[in-house]
Amino acid sequence: MKLNNKGFSLVELLLAVVISTVVFGAITALIAFSSRSMRDTNARVELQNQAKDALNHIESYSLEAERAYWDQLNRILILFYDEKEGSQMIKDLENGDKTLADIKDMRSDSYVYWFKNNDGIADIGGDYSVYFGKCSPASTPAPTPGPAPTLIPGATPTPAPPGVSMPSIVDVSQITAINSQEDLLKNYLLADEVKEFDCKILENGATKKYVLDVNMVFDDSVVPEYSCGKRIYMRNQ
Repeated sequence: MKLNNKGFSLVELLLAVVISTVVFGAITALIAFSSRSMRDTNARVELQNQAKDALNHIESYSLEAERAYWDQLNRILILFYDEKEGSQMIKDLENGDKTLADIKDMRSDSYVYWFKNNDGIADIGGDYSVYFGKCSPASTPAPTPGPAPTLIPGATPTPAPPGVSMPSIVDVSQITAINSQEDLLKNYLLADEVKEFDCKILENGATKKYVLDVNMVFDDSVVPEYSCGKRIYMRNQ
C-alpha cells in the first residue's frame, strides 16, 4: 500500500491560522468586554451605594434638627438642635450681627456638613468631597477626632453608646484652614467623588415649618455621573 505523506498544503495552513486568529480574537474581545462591563457595573453600584449612604447620613441628622442654615457661598450646611437658639443664631448670621465663629459658643448641639474641592489630593478621596463634624459647645471639651459616626445621637447631648464613635469636633469658622490640612480632613470625610452639593431651605407658608432639600451629584470618572436628592422634613420643629 502506498502511503500519502503530503501533509497540509500552505493554503490550508494559512487558512487554519486565519480562522484561529479570528476565533481567538473574538474570544479575547468578548472577555475584555465582559471585564469592562463588570468593572463599570461594580463602579456604578459602589457610587450609588455611597450616594445612598451619604444622603441617609444627612437625613438622619436633619430629622432630629429643629432649624437649618445653608451658606451658599461656602457650601456649608449647619443643623441646629435647639429651636430658640438656632433661630436666633440664623437671624444674627443673616443680619451680620454674628459670624460662623460664634456657633462654637452655643449651649446646644449643632452639626455641620461642608463641600470642598480637594484639587486632586489622591490620599483623601476624589477631587471633590463632603465632610461632616460637630460644632462643639464651649462647655464641651473637644475629644480626639475619630471616624464619621454610623449612628445618630439623640436630639439632646447624650454620651456615645459603647462602640459608637461620636462626630469629630470642628470650628465652623476654621473650615477654610481645616481644608488645607490633609491629615485633619480625613477625620471629617463623609463622601468622596462628589461633584456637586447643594441645599435649599424651604418654609411652608401655612405651617411655618421648614423643609430641607438636599441634592448631590457623584462622578468617579469611570461611569456616568449619578444625581440624587432628598426632601427632608425636620420633625422636631
